[in-house]
Amino acid sequence: MYNMTETVLTVTDLVVDVKEQRLVDQVSFSINRGQILGLVGESGCGKTMTSKAIMQLHPSHVETTGHIRLFDQELNEASDKVMRQIRGNIITLIMQNPMSAFNPVFTIGQQFIETIRTHRRVSKKEARQLAVNTMLELELTEPDRIMKSYPFELSGGMLQRVMIAMAACMEPALIIADEPTTALDLHSQKRVLMLLEKVRAKWGTAILLISHDLSVIAEMADEVAVMKDGRIIEKNDVINLFDAPAQPYTKQLLTSRLSLYTTKKPYSFDYEDKVERS
Repeated sequence: MYNMTETVLTVTDLVVDVKEQRLVDQVSFSINRGQILGLVGESGCGKTMTSKAIMQLHPSHVETTGHIRLFDQELNEASDKVMRQIRGNIITLIMQNPMSAFNPVFTIGQQFIETIRTHRRVSKKEARQLAVNTMLELELTEPDRIMKSYPFELSGGMLQRVMIAMAACMEPALIIADEPTTALDLHSQKRVLMLLEKVRAKWGTAILLISHDLSVIAEMADEVAVMKDGRIIEKNDVINLFDAPAQPYTKQLLTSRLSLYTTKKPYSFDYEDKVERS
């Protein structure tokens, strides 16, 4: 059993500058084992720039200052070699468009096996068995068919679930899920979110869930950080933030969501369900 008080990631006074433009300004937060932190805000507010800074994926002309600590290791000072060992292993990224995450000329199995063997000293046979076992554990049916398929032969929802399975087989400490449900239909969205929840529950993986969809955040997150113009303007546990937002901008976000769904709920599970279960 994992220790839920163990801090996986601590971001302190993170600043991201591109030339003279400040895109992320003094951002601070932390995530513990088994916790889901929702990062919300309108497009262009700095959510993805923050996630790229954590992964150290910014190009050389982007200046990143502040502290990003993975357990007791400072990532802002980490070498490229160290970051290659961390990315896809200790920290994994689930991207918005699953199709762009896979090479179209290689099968899912080839890419799955390569990912495992990049970080584990195992044979191709052992890597393949680990991939199949992980998919079965996460209730992805027909893993043999999936392994033989090319990315264009699978739906967007299935590709997103395969990407989560690829991340889960490494038992990462942290998953950064950047708008993981945006391009999916409602049924696929629900299956992807349930899969992330299963990974969190089984391996104690901390999840930074980036989304503009407040229904997703309400269902999944334990805490929520609201971003505006590169800053975190409000942070609270999910129930208190939705019940009593402190900032006018947060109230506007919630009001916008309510006005969009006055006649129809966007999900089969919703924030009210979470309140009733808590």
